[in-house]
Amino acid sequence: MKRFNLYGLIFIVIIMIPNIIFAAKCRTALKTNTKTSSSKRLSK
Repeated sequence: MKRFNLYGLIFIVIIMIPNIIFAAKCRTALKTNTKTSSSKRLSK
């Protein structure tokens, strides 16, 4: 892994863990939120 900084990759993975858990638990909330925001963009 000469191209990637190992410590940087580990740091990013640790930061992303809570986001992944939240997205897995709240799939329905994320889907409805995306639908409403996309419909707002289309109405402008």
